[in-house]
Amino acid sequence: GLAREPRPCGAPPGTQIDIRDLFFNVPARRRFLRGAAAERARVQDLVTRLAIAHLEVDFTLVAEGREVLRLPAGDSLRDRVRRAFGREVAAGLLDVSYQLDDYHVTGLAGSPDQARRDSKLELLYVNGRNARDRGATFAVRQAYREYTMHGRFPVYALMLSLPPDRVDVNVH
Repeated sequence: GLAREPRPCGAPPGTQIDIRDLFFNVPARRRFLRGAAAERARVQDLVTRLAIAHLEVDFTLVAEGREVLRLPAGDSLRDRVRRAFGREVAAGLLDVSYQLDDYHVTGLAGSPDQARRDSKLELLYVNGRNARDRGATFAVRQAYREYTMHGRFPVYALMLSLPPDRVDVNVH
């Protein structure tokens, strides 16, 4: 709980974030936490979403002293998805690449047979930032609509690149 001046310390290059008892002294926040397993799953989902956007960064998630997730730097998008979500998911993905003027779409999209009951694997990134945009999500779902059963969600990891002045900074 004390702020100190920064000082050199011996450590390998990179950033290590160690979080323990995050809300131990803030009862109002603690009430909104779920069980340890549910909170760990939320953290793993966040780390995975960050890792998909930043292939040049090595991500390792350790929980309860055990390595839960290891996503090394330099992986291709397909390899990173395979490590994060499994071989079955990665095996059915098709490469996506399209450009129109300054707008680029790259990534991976699953076959309609891979559609899931939840939208967990609908991954959309705008200029390297994870985004949940209703319009873009609706457009992708419409493209799959004729090929998937009602209530099923497509699997994809799409990277949209567009001029920064064309993006709302509040996209999330």
